Amino acid sequence: EIAAAPLTDGDIPILYSIIPILLICATEISIAFIKNKLPRIKRAVEGKSVYIIYKGRLRQSVLSENRISINEILTEMRIQGIGDIADVEYAILEQNGKISLFKKTDSLVHVLITDGAFDMYEMGQLKLTEEDVIGMLGGWDVSDIFLLTVDDEGQRKIIWREGAK
Repeated sequence: EIAAAPLTDGDIPILYSIIPILLICATEISIAFIKNKLPRIKRAVEGKSVYIIYKGRLRQSVLSENRISINEILTEMRIQGIGDIADVEYAILEQNGKISLFKKTDSLVHVLITDGAFDMYEMGQLKLTEEDVIGMLGGWDVSDIFLLTVDDEGQRKIIWREGAK
């Protein structure tokens, strides 16, 4: 609407649209920059993915905390071709509000380190301590790791920070 106003009304100077648009763009770029530099700010603004079903167990408290009904889970299951909730190993409420489902036959990758920082939520779910994760690194420093994941079979994958290895 800000951009359209001067186009539809000749009495409004174009500068009245350009300044608010530039302000909106500058604000968006600033917020994106701050979120990428400060993970705590990013979590506060964007939230965190949470398990609704973890290792086949429905977490009713998570449903309640996030105001999700069981019918929403069942609907998403049907959309993804899953007929029985007993077939679901993991259901994750993603940051964007969508629900990801993984069957018991699927393997899920758990993120333990992102951008040199421990993912304490995921580590807590897996009952891992910082010492356990450091032991997986084979002597490498956590700050050298861009991404460390482990799947349900215990296979780990490391993506090194550029210039670290």
